[in-house]
Amino acid sequence: MFGIECGPCIRKNKYNVNDIVKSAGINDSYFVEINKGIKLSNYVYPKKNNGTDDFFINPEDKESIAEFDIMNHNLYGIHITYKNDALSENNPHICIGWASMGDLSNYTNKAEMAAKYNETWPDAKPMTKAQNVGQLNRFVNEAKIGDYVLFIDNKISIGVIESDYFYNNVSYEEQAPDYVNYRKVKWIKKDIDRSVFSRSMRNSMGSAMSFFKLNDYRSVILDILKDSYIADDTDFNDDSIVTEITNVDYSFENKSGINLIVYGTPGCGKSYYVQHTLLMKGGYRFDDEGANCLDAIRTTFFQDYTNTDFVGQIMPVINPDKSVTYEFNPGPFTLALNKAIQNPDRPIALVIEELNRGNAASIFGDIFQLLDRENGVSVYNITNVNVQKYLEAQNPTMKFDYIKLPSNLSIFATMNTSDQNVFTLDTAFKRRWKFEKIRNDFSDNHDFKNYYIPGMDMDWQEFCESINEFITNSDDFINSEDKQLGVYFVDKNGLRKEKTDPSSETSRKEFAFKVFEYLWDDVAKYDRKKWFNDLKTLDDLIDKYVEKGSDESSGVEVFNKGIFDKK
Repeated sequence: MFGIECGPCIRKNKYNVNDIVKSAGINDSYFVEINKGIKLSNYVYPKKNNGTDDFFINPEDKESIAEFDIMNHNLYGIHITYKNDALSENNPHICIGWASMGDLSNYTNKAEMAAKYNETWPDAKPMTKAQNVGQLNRFVNEAKIGDYVLFIDNKISIGVIESDYFYNNVSYEEQAPDYVNYRKVKWIKKDIDRSVFSRSMRNSMGSAMSFFKLNDYRSVILDILKDSYIADDTDFNDDSIVTEITNVDYSFENKSGINLIVYGTPGCGKSYYVQHTLLMKGGYRFDDEGANCLDAIRTTFFQDYTNTDFVGQIMPVINPDKSVTYEFNPGPFTLALNKAIQNPDRPIALVIEELNRGNAASIFGDIFQLLDRENGVSVYNITNVNVQKYLEAQNPTMKFDYIKLPSNLSIFATMNTSDQNVFTLDTAFKRRWKFEKIRNDFSDNHDFKNYYIPGMDMDWQEFCESINEFITNSDDFINSEDKQLGVYFVDKNGLRKEKTDPSSETSRKEFAFKVFEYLWDDVAKYDRKKWFNDLKTLDDLIDKYVEKGSDESSGVEVFNKGIFDKK
């Protein structure tokens, strides 16, 4: 701790840590912190004082320590998960939610805060209430001007609190409307990479709370501000850090969690609806390009997809020394569950594409039991030792005696209603889901409905609606709606933007393979003469279409009369 240079002096006089700290004139608050990451060899040097062994701090170090008086203040961590401009130059601040409680200025202690919380949410569970009241009181009353704060996001920023609590309900575009509880902050150092910090500190920063103390790591932040910190897990005597371990409460402030199956004909826009309506308009965060949802875990079911693919499994890991160990490799379900637990104030989604292409009942296994919900939380729980151990490793301050779906975790699944070779969902499974059917209509904002078919002089909307009308009026199907062409069955790259644009043989062939193969194999398979004259095979159909369609008009002749107006 004190370096090789101090060793002989320490051994000769049998000094203990307290003797050295007092001799060097270090503030008592440093003595409390010395086993939390600070290397006192950075500051303390041996010296002779009238023939007596003594220690001192370099004057330059004293000035540096005085500049950042963190050891005499509290250090807090904060998660601000929704849209905010906390790090902006014009409005540097920290903020928390719970806007429904209104202005908290008049609630000066924990008891008053608890009474207001009970009034606002009378049905809140005791553990949820205790945790949230503690955070609110900590933010409003306990934190003081001069205390330090870490804004914990993808990067870490260090700041000093510059104002008392105040209520700010003025809404503006850069910040989510729930953030009305404010404190002004001066940001000292921004955008520090998480990898700079030791594993122990990263675990502590992963608290499930919005506003929490990190006093064990004040000395680390001091070294970082002085640009002298080197992450070293051996600096941390973890046994000396007393952390309260609590059973996880799956009922969070955010209670948006539902099980929803989005279904419809192939190509009707189910995945688009999940991405652009459920996620983008549902308060989920996206990256700067707006393409990837940061609050969603995605997976796709298929015929050989298994429960271990979905939940996780023990896998061999080859270490650098060539030895082999076995570790739990989490699946999409476990990753989504952990993300929801670590972000209790915001919605998290597990998105399952093609739900019925795999055996959903088998894939879910005992997770099936979790699908019954009340206020977003599973009514029943299950036990999975591997998942529980993984969650405890990811959330060191929590204990997981069982598993439930948290109130902020939604499962969105898409399902085609007409695909062949799909698995049937049984009634017991289906009744635990909400269902939403995507209408197979051309909306006003459909961006390529007026693009032209390669090989025909009709646009995509006319082609699609003519085919679907013929299907609907046919007596060949029990449920003709399920066999229709979806309005997004093709994409615009396979069509002609203008009627006068020529098509290539390749584009006609690609369109025929995509659309005609579906019609041949799924729609017309019981009476192909009714659709395609006397053509005997799919290859004959495609070859004839490619040939006939070279004039951008005659491709329609591969179809029987009665399907399109133009023959």
